[in-house]
Amino acid sequence: MKKIASEITQVLLKGHSLSIEEVVAVARYGAKVSCCEEAKENVLHCRSIIDILVEKDIVAYGINTGFGALRDCVIPKEKVSQLQKNLIRSHACGVGNPFPSEIVRASILLRANTLLKGNSGVRMEVIDALVQMLNLCICPFVPSQGSVGASGDLSPLSHIALVLMGDPQGLFWIWNPQDPEQKEEKCFFSTKEELQKRNFFPLELSYKEGLALNNGTQVMSAIACLALYDSYILLHSAEMATALSMEAAQGVATSLDERIHNARPLSHQAEVAARLRSYIQGSTILSSPLNAGILYNIQDRLKNLAKKDILCQKACDAIFCLIEEYSQKLVSARPWQISHNQEALRWAKETRDKIIEVIKSNAKENCEEIQCIVDLAKKSVPNLCPTQDDYSFRCSSQVLGCSWRAWEHAWNIVSQEINSATDNPLIFPPSMPKEESGSYEDWLKKNPHLCAQAVVSGGNFHGEPVGMVMDYLCIALAEIASISERRIAHLVDPRHNNGLPAFLTKDAGLNSGFMIPQYTAASLVSENKVLSHPATVDSIPTSANTEDHVSMATIAARKCREILKNSTFVVAIEIMVCHQALFFRLLKPGLLAQKIQKMLLEYPIEFHNTNQTGIPFFQEDQVWYPFMNALSQAIQKGKFLQYR
Repeated sequence: MKKIASEITQVLLKGHSLSIEEVVAVARYGAKVSCCEEAKENVLHCRSIIDILVEKDIVAYGINTGFGALRDCVIPKEKVSQLQKNLIRSHACGVGNPFPSEIVRASILLRANTLLKGNSGVRMEVIDALVQMLNLCICPFVPSQGSVGASGDLSPLSHIALVLMGDPQGLFWIWNPQDPEQKEEKCFFSTKEELQKRNFFPLELSYKEGLALNNGTQVMSAIACLALYDSYILLHSAEMATALSMEAAQGVATSLDERIHNARPLSHQAEVAARLRSYIQGSTILSSPLNAGILYNIQDRLKNLAKKDILCQKACDAIFCLIEEYSQKLVSARPWQISHNQEALRWAKETRDKIIEVIKSNAKENCEEIQCIVDLAKKSVPNLCPTQDDYSFRCSSQVLGCSWRAWEHAWNIVSQEINSATDNPLIFPPSMPKEESGSYEDWLKKNPHLCAQAVVSGGNFHGEPVGMVMDYLCIALAEIASISERRIAHLVDPRHNNGLPAFLTKDAGLNSGFMIPQYTAASLVSENKVLSHPATVDSIPTSANTEDHVSMATIAARKCREILKNSTFVVAIEIMVCHQALFFRLLKPGLLAQKIQKMLLEYPIEFHNTNQTGIPFFQEDQVWYPFMNALSQAIQKGKFLQYR
């Protein structure tokens, strides 16, 4: 991704160079749209061919014939314009909840861009009207269900065209870029009067224009653009969550050693590992063989003994100094190499022994609790450094690398699709010989056979390219959530979390802690598994079996959007769990974790019309969902990208 969509304020359509970032800028942030003057000549040449075909009564599919199974029905010249209106009205039969504004706006933009290529046969007025709808924030009501993905997105695109032509059965609302999540209840019927109040003058569709407006892959591609843009943000956020989890679990970072990833030179895997290495840079938790969770437990219990006057307060201060001195030795260590470093193990054992000596020499009485703390301290350093983590930590670079490859492939395909001609038939205007004089249209009139040859029926409307990469992206996003949930489960489980309390709460039993957020993550992951079944392997024949293989690509894109939302919540839960867990690690995490924790402590949380500043260290049970919602929104807004 090369640009930040929110920083793009103007988009110039050329028909061949629109970027996904520009689509998001218009759809989500209200960037203004205009058309390139040079591209208009192609549109005019293409329209000349349509005009001559109708004038000469030359039969061409979709121009003066019926559609689909009715393709052989020739329509009289005087009824050709009515044919286009009937097409839009009969195809506007979507059902279900309306698409969000950003998807509708992206669809309109993509339709204008593909028409500007000059292969669709519309008048320039049609493209200008689509652009005007965007700039005036007129947002058609488009039901989200009803497209089989071939011939393109017939039904949802027809609902857009209803408003363009001022059909009184169409619905629209005025989109507010300052309030993009506004409710769609403020709808108006798209009568000429209602539209003219907003300075929009609906069009009377001419021949071929109805078909050019509703025959294409723009709705599925619009959903894909937004999903891909947001997936980029999620992938980077998921990498940071992985680094936080490694620190929170006091894992073994040797899995990030660059030699491992260079030995398997798949694209993105080594890059993910390199970013993870940078994220844990400066970590004293991961550099330490001394268990940082047990250290917290020891210090916490010693403080209580000092309050009871069983232990001198100066002993607590001395132990803090020992831990600080130990930490300083680890600051410059490289955690992905340190686990095999015998010097670090020696430092840990020396520090442990000094801590035990301070406890024994400063205890005012040799009570059972003192002995328990000493026994706990003895367990804080293993005889041998651990060699490897469980898979959800150790294989994170490999799994996230796969998700990045899927994302990159989908990004490339969709970037091409949004600059393609995807309706049917397509018109390919012939080049006028240089020796010819006069206008292009006059030359065509002398050679009407060239007009007939320029109209070519095909299948670019078939959504398989978009559908297949969206199915692929579904799997990639589901795997992000799947491996994230496993790390969450490890962190709340005292048998796997390397010295942390059960469910990350001080008083487990009285408090459930983070037990149920893990349930939520598990539920979302399981839902993703169902949604990851590929839509494109399904096909139901339509139009009396003439359209006998359809892509279901719009369903694939819609599923992908849902999986993206679920996976964002799972990663948000992981970040929240890590934030809590790191408070139980007495040693300092890496610079990334320190920055993210500082941000989270200050991040505003909305709850029942009241605001709370920050996500704290939770001493007791809370209502979790406001914090989960806030972190999910923070990911969506790209708040974590500043720490890359």
